[in-house]
Amino acid sequence: MGLDLVEIVMALEDEFEIEITESAWSEKWSFAKGFTAGDIYEFVLQQVDKKKLETPCPNVKNFYRLRRTLTEVAGIERRQVKPEEEIAALLPLARRRKLWKKLGTRLDGRLPRLRRSPFVQKLGLALILGAGILALPLIVPLPALDALLAGMVCTTFLMLLFIPVFLLVTLPWARHVPARLTTVGDLVQGMRNPYIPELSAADEDVWPRIQKTLAQILKIDPEQVTPEARIIEDLGAG
Repeated sequence: MGLDLVEIVMALEDEFEIEITESAWSEKWSFAKGFTAGDIYEFVLQQVDKKKLETPCPNVKNFYRLRRTLTEVAGIERRQVKPEEEIAALLPLARRRKLWKKLGTRLDGRLPRLRRSPFVQKLGLALILGAGILALPLIVPLPALDALLAGMVCTTFLMLLFIPVFLLVTLPWARHVPARLTTVGDLVQGMRNPYIPELSAADEDVWPRIQKTLAQILKIDPEQVTPEARIIEDLGAG
């Protein structure tokens, strides 16, 4: 199967939130000579009708939505977005915070927050301890009980004062995906509010969406996509 044909399958999966396996194509149709846009229309209708009878899987819907959003926001090719693919490989560190914010907006705030690196976290702890050490000369001359209370009050005051400042100052360095969410599959599992029901595509809406999808992938005019148009011979899919 050529790259155009792979892109068509992935785009149809995203557009209609269906799963198209290789066996599903081979059972009914194939990308052989004579395969038409009308054949795709009939196939998609069957898959959409089949989906209506099945219990929707939140993670499958999340994956298709995340993949579609990544391709639109980050310019990543669909075939690169796989469940086992690492987030770090898809979103460069230098642009990750900006892209993450756009992704979160498009996904209705369902992504977890980025984390600061372990080094930055350790640096914050070291600064708090350092400030406590600097305050020791003010505490040591006091009686034991007073020194203990003063130490607790001083430490609490430093934490309340320092932590918000530290979090604000180091915000630009919050560019690391949480350790438990290293891959696309992990991210799909970790998305908040994982399933929001959507209306299924009506039959009369399927054909225009297929026209638009094929036109975008093959870079042709949507009017060229007619039911009898052959995918390879007439529309130039490779």
